[in-house]
Amino acid sequence: MNNWPIFAAGCGVFFIVLTGLIMYGMAQFRSLERNDTNK
Repeated sequence: MNNWPIFAAGCGVFFIVLTGLIMYGMAQFRSLERNDTNK
């Protein structure tokens, strides 16, 4: 049971990183789409 806080913290960090990567990927994809339409 002593490992529970570590496990919860790890999940929280993983979730935050995953969300950040998804948002970053979406931003990159949108910028690519804008560049294609501008051409």
